[in-house]
Amino acid sequence: MRPEDIVVRREQDRLIVEAITRLRPMDQQVLRLAAWEGLPASGIAKVIGCSPAAAEQRLHRAKKRLAKVVSPSFASVPFPTSQVEVGEQS
Repeated sequence: MRPEDIVVRREQDRLIVEAITRLRPMDQQVLRLAAWEGLPASGIAKVIGCSPAAAEQRLHRAKKRLAKVVSPSFASVPFPTSQVEVGEQS
């Protein structure tokens, strides 16, 4: 990965983290449990005390809300031209 790609990636990560803080606490929790802890819906359900189907629905809705918050932020960030692998660490 080129240095300029790393800079852009870090800016994108910063925007995502910042956007998450603007969501409701429950949305923040399910997104963090899924993305940072790597929990599936069944694991999220155990943590927040609901059924796996309810956890899956909450995660889906939280992702939609996050997309609405993030979308305007990403308009100002240039995307790298090289492909970044999912899960790749910078």
